[in-house]
Amino acid sequence: MTNFLTQTVCGPVLSPVVAKDKGDVSNRAKCAGSQFKNNLSTLAQDTVVIGAGAGTLKAAKEMPRLRRFFVRTFDKIVKWNAPIRKRFVELTGEYGTKFSTFELTRGAKAEKLLKLPGMAKVAALVALPVIAGISYIGTKHIYKMGQIDQKYTDKAKLEQHNKEIV
Repeated sequence: MTNFLTQTVCGPVLSPVVAKDKGDVSNRAKCAGSQFKNNLSTLAQDTVVIGAGAGTLKAAKEMPRLRRFFVRTFDKIVKWNAPIRKRFVELTGEYGTKFSTFELTRGAKAEKLLKLPGMAKVAALVALPVIAGISYIGTKHIYKMGQIDQKYTDKAKLEQHNKEIV
């Protein structure tokens, strides 16, 4: 497998070309091509997710009913968190106050969130799935990058092993 320094200096596309563990030039070129294809695929997927988020924001800005739907949804989420947090603390005792994930909507902070302008609420609701989508795509990209690197390293080792036998 390509070492970390080579990966960071050359990047995932060029590192197979300079890596010593990828075998002959044709194997290195195939590895670089696969990494490039993986990068393009990831960029295309990110573009689709960001475009969907931007399109949703634009539609909410131009369509009052959609904007009103997003604002009401945001307000409901903020208001529902307070009883959920209270029940969570009741169930978990003193540990619930230390490890509560609902700190955001307690008391004055909830009031501040409810007073945000409408488009800020819409942007907050749209940003969460966009960020989650980009994070998922990035994780998938890194996993696939490792698979590609390992595939061509294994091919080079197998070639080397076959040459030693013959």
